[in-house]
This record gives sequence, C-alpha cells and structure tokens, in this order.
Amino acid sequence: MNLGWVKLHRKLSDNKLWTSEPFTRGQAWVDMLILANHKEDFFYVRGNRVTVQRGQLGWSQLGLSKRWSWSRGKIKRFLNELETDQQIVQQNNFISSLITIVNYEQYQGDGQQMIQQTDSRRTADGQQTDTNKNVKNVKNEKNDKKEDKDSAPVKRFIKPSLEDVTAYCKERKNSIDPETFIAKCESNGWTVGKFQAPMKNWKSTIVTWEKNAKKDTGRTFI
Repeated sequence: MNLGWVKLHRKLSDNKLWTSEPFTRGQAWVDMLILANHKEDFFYVRGNRVTVQRGQLGWSQLGLSKRWSWSRGKIKRFLNELETDQQIVQQNNFISSLITIVNYEQYQGDGQQMIQQTDSRRTADGQQTDTNKNVKNVKNEKNDKKEDKDSAPVKRFIKPSLEDVTAYCKERKNSIDPETFIAKCESNGWTVGKFQAPMKNWKSTIVTWEKNAKKDTGRTFI
C-alpha cells in the first residue's frame, strides 16, 4: 500500500492537454477527485436547489461523457463498477445526479494531515497552501506573481453567481432564466461549443443564448 502525497492542483484540469483526447480510466478517476466539491455548495436545476456536499460531484452522466469523450454506455459501466467496488455512491433522481467519493478524506484530507506526511523541506510550503481550494472559485494572486514575467497574463474564469446572471439578463432585457442558465452551465462543466472548450466569458455565452433563441424560439444552447 502506497502512503504519502503527490500534490495535484485543481488547476491541472484547466490545461488543454488534460481534455485533449479521450480519458483513460485512471485519468477519469483522478478527474472525479478534482471535480468533487472541497466544501458544501449548491446549484439550481429547473428552479430546484440541489446541495452538493464536500466530496460530491454534481455532474450528470451526459456531462461526464462529453468531458471525458466517452460514450454514455461506457460512462455508466465505469460508474457502476466504481460503485460495486465501494469507491463511489450514486444518487440519481428526476432532478439531478450526485456522485459521492467514498473515503474522500483519504485523498483530500486537511492541510495538517498533508504536512505530517511530507518531509521538512515541504513543510513551509504546505502550511501556506490549502490543497483543497478550488482554483475555479478563488483568485490565486501569489501564483500570478511567480509566473514568468515574459509570459502573457492569463485571465482566470470565475463562475458567476445567480445574482450576477440575474442582473446581467435584466440589463440586457432578455427572457433568459438565470437559474436555467447556471444549471445548464454546471451540467456541462462550464464549457462551450462542439468541442467543449472551457468557458472564458459567461456574458458572451448569454449573448449567444439570445442569438440562438431568436433563431429557434423556445430553445437555448451553449
């Protein structure tokens, strides 16, 4: 049995190489650990609030199949196998799908546990870093300062709140339902287009919804 830590930042999944080709089974398992919430949160589906606990994924099989470039059948077989092996628990209903990582704390324990398992040369860095922070929701100013000065600055995408989307839709005077917009984006992993590229500007996506709605009344697309 292997002990100790290999630190993988959630920022890894933002790299184009991570989703450039169909996932392996091992990569899919690591991706589930990356996608799992590090703290309790929620999202809305058709007006229903869905709470996602620490160690859970609020992803549907359709969303994962697009992200991993797998068929729906392969996704279903893989998740069922993990559940049989008692590595995950699936909760499906007519509103949402939740996946719970069993023994999540063994993979993403608190910072103190990690410090105790690393050598003294990594202690200082470990005390300053919370490996459970989701970089999609947090601005990491320290890492920005350490980046190569010759590198072009990269603007980090931050998910909008329901209030942000509501205010923008009101400003544009459109008929888009903010809760539906956020739920759809959550299910797609905040990606856009045929090739599921990471979303860079949610306001631009709303404008796209508006254009698509004019072309095909009653339907919205990302």
